Amino acid sequence: MPSETETVTITQTAPDGTETKIEITQTAPESTDEQSLVEEVIEAIFDSEADQPDLASEELDTTSETTETEYFVTESGTGDEIIETSDPVSFESSETIQTEDSTPSALEPEIFIPVSYDSAPTDFVPNNFDVSFVPTTDTSSVEPTETVTDTAENAEQTEQQAQAEAARDAQEQANEFVAAGDYEAASEAREAAENAAWEAGDNSMLEGSNATELDNAASDQDQADYYREQQAEYTAEGNYEAAQDAANKVIENTSDADYYASGDDHTTEARNEEYKLENAVSEENNAEWYASSAEEFAEQGNYNAAADYAESAGEHQAQADYLADSTTDGSTYDASSQVESGGSFDAGAVDYSSA
Repeated sequence: MPSETETVTITQTAPDGTETKIEITQTAPESTDEQSLVEEVIEAIFDSEADQPDLASEELDTTSETTETEYFVTESGTGDEIIETSDPVSFESSETIQTEDSTPSALEPEIFIPVSYDSAPTDFVPNNFDVSFVPTTDTSSVEPTETVTDTAENAEQTEQQAQAEAARDAQEQANEFVAAGDYEAASEAREAAENAAWEAGDNSMLEGSNATELDNAASDQDQADYYREQQAEYTAEGNYEAAQDAANKVIENTSDADYYASGDDHTTEARNEEYKLENAVSEENNAEWYASSAEEFAEQGNYNAAADYAESAGEHQAQADYLADSTTDGSTYDASSQVESGGSFDAGAVDYSSA
């Protein structure tokens, strides 16, 4: 017949709430008259409680503290019976009977019941620690990464601001040169403005023609000056037709220069001279015609007619000379057509020290 085992669990609750559980397992006795170990433990606990003196009859100091230990015993067998006591100290015992197909073996139960509890907290005492052996790092000379980054960003912003200011200054000088008609100096200033704006990452301050367009304008101005010199030479030679052609070249190149530079019109004086030279050419042609007619009348023996035509030829030639000379004596001067030259961009006016 298979042996039966009994298991009892004893739970002990200390005043501080700590619980201690004890589990006892024993093979049930073969004789029904013999008490099991579980029964003996429960009976011993209750008997020891009954032997306690009546505390109510003793003269005790009511102000003193009392320590109570509670036992809860729950006995569960085949009927799961629960035993309760009315004593101040209660017991809870549980007895569980299990059936196993194993050979009975003698077990010596071990009962561990704490005899005292100290509910007072224990102060934490740290181990001795010698800080002299803890390595230390001197961070006084190390600048925080965040500070270094901020400094670099601030330096970059400062440089960009300085470059933007330089671009504005150079653009202002370029505008002044354009207004003065000095397109070569304007091209130099505008190039400096564009370079500074590139470094600043901002071209909002740039306006008007760019450096390439201003350079083309300066080249056209040089061409206009060249044809103006030719115009004066032809006029001095009396070759008014060639002078007029040169005057037309002056107008064309001056107009192109103003267009590329987005500048004001500087062609008025050149147009006046071209007009004078055109009339001079016309008068000179009239003079030649009258002179040719005078020769014909002279060959025919009509000397009176020849004399009249010769006189008219002289008058037209004089008018032609007068008109041509007016292009060189300042009679065609126009203030709006005057331009300056020889200027240069003053880079020293821009302070780059902050960058």
